[in-house]
Amino acid sequence: MNVLLLPHSLPVQSTMISKWQSLIVKLICCYHPTPFYTSHTLSHTKATSSHTHATASHTPSSSSRTLTSSHSAFHSPIQSFNRSMTKLSRISSLWHYHSFHTHTASFADPTPFPTQPIPSYTSTTPLPASYTTVASVYIHWPYCRQRCSYCNFVKFVPHPGARWTLPHDVLEDAIVHEVKHSLQHSHITQVSSVFFGGGTPSLARPKMVEKVLRVLQSEGHLLEGAEVTLEVNPTSLETQTLREFKEAGINRVSIGVQSFDAAALKLLHRDHSVKEAKNCLQAAQSLFPGRISVDLMFGLPHHNTERWEREVQEAVALCCDHLSLYQLTVEKGTALYRQVMAGEVRLPEQDQMADLYAVAVQALKEAGLYRYEVSNFACSQSTESIHNKGYWQGQQYIGVGPGAHSRVVPQVWKGAEKSTKQRNAGLDGSIAKGIRENSEIRSNTPSLHSSTNESAVNKSSDDMTCLAHVPGTEHRLEDSSCTSTMAHQVIREARVNAADPASWLQETLKKGNGIRKTDHQTRVVAASEYLASGLRTRKGVTAERWDVFLPYLSLGEVFVGELGWLEDAGLVHLSSERLRATEEGLALLDAILPHLYNILHDHLR
Repeated sequence: MNVLLLPHSLPVQSTMISKWQSLIVKLICCYHPTPFYTSHTLSHTKATSSHTHATASHTPSSSSRTLTSSHSAFHSPIQSFNRSMTKLSRISSLWHYHSFHTHTASFADPTPFPTQPIPSYTSTTPLPASYTTVASVYIHWPYCRQRCSYCNFVKFVPHPGARWTLPHDVLEDAIVHEVKHSLQHSHITQVSSVFFGGGTPSLARPKMVEKVLRVLQSEGHLLEGAEVTLEVNPTSLETQTLREFKEAGINRVSIGVQSFDAAALKLLHRDHSVKEAKNCLQAAQSLFPGRISVDLMFGLPHHNTERWEREVQEAVALCCDHLSLYQLTVEKGTALYRQVMAGEVRLPEQDQMADLYAVAVQALKEAGLYRYEVSNFACSQSTESIHNKGYWQGQQYIGVGPGAHSRVVPQVWKGAEKSTKQRNAGLDGSIAKGIRENSEIRSNTPSLHSSTNESAVNKSSDDMTCLAHVPGTEHRLEDSSCTSTMAHQVIREARVNAADPASWLQETLKKGNGIRKTDHQTRVVAASEYLASGLRTRKGVTAERWDVFLPYLSLGEVFVGELGWLEDAGLVHLSSERLRATEEGLALLDAILPHLYNILHDHLR
């Protein structure tokens, strides 16, 4: 299922707001000498592409939302705080989840600092091999049987003769080719997890899974026992194929139940029934014991705390391994949006939403499931999602398929890129056939991706130069201006594939991948993304991973003595090993993150 992007944020109870407001306003005046980013610094901006969903509906492709920032968006501490608390009827914590546990066009791109044009990839300190050689892989299946009423992801309902409808063989072989090409043009030697999302990947053939895993294994990349997850829509038809998917290599499933209420499923325009969902969970238990995740949505029109608590308890009774919670949000352009605007559907108020979330957290705790990330609950460490934890910990990931997103430390070719003929030499015949059959299709937007970046190439290097592995000094820099310069060096690429399947296929034929747009990420941008995603987790932001991105500016150097009111209010905790949000802080990340970004920014001035 693809609800990943739906639960943007979680409302905070009004009692919670009043509880903290008087204390925090006083603390801000005492501890915060400079203004911090206003809450609109974390505004949601739609981008084009497809959908993404993590443990509940993990896919990196969809309408993407982006966290933006503006250095001019400063207000006084009290103004900023009041604005944050006013908007704190929405906890951006849940929203952030979408942005990190998926790699498709719906993958949010939290970039809290305006990026500066950087002329090259050269870095004074090499990234450690433990980071550059390990990644996860996300495979996006772009098709669904029908569109849910709340979904604004870029997905496609296949129709005979439609320009976006590709034959199974063509799509599968192109996906396999992009996987192989992407790995060959990276430093990745180990794949820790694979996630098949969408769209509705359980509508694909198990053969696709076999093909992808065969390539990963033949290249020697797939780690033994690696987590391989399939997003499953719990219809009777798809339940029947679970065994075949297991035989193909799937060892974990994420089942998009969404609700155990028939009226709710009808409103959401889901194509499964409550009975089918229960049957699917029962079948999955026998095939994937201890490796099942269930997606549930809250904030539906009929929801009250008592009814919702019973639904959560029912879900745990059917599957107690792992649960992902998503808040239903209204997205412009969807059927649900039109219903809400017309007054046909009324959703719970923000305070009610906060109550629903709190009730679920408590019910799951009593059932033995702990919260290891804002939206995700597990019964043990072994049932936590390895794939999603990779996102939250800032790990590299390769997104493959229409609309997929990636975060990769790339390699740069020296000199001119290969000719089209050379690049296409290894393409499977079915892909070329598919291109010929769709030859009339042309992308509506020009390609922004270039496989070479001459200004980024080290002219004294060999044919292949690792963008991050440029020799340099190992000692910590004392000069603040030098530290700032290092922080703005490019170390990673954020890539977005063409969303339309036909356009993506053309890109794949032309250059081996479907990348339509590439952004060069600096050390500070990568660290800022990690700050936002890491704080959503029980583990928090670790000093070890932070040093990968900012080796000259440790976590302690940035935040010791700077957290003031956040620590005094018991919202965050800083130790020599990590910075983490407390249980109370997890509910107030929307107010916390702008302040943390500001602290980091001050250190880089």
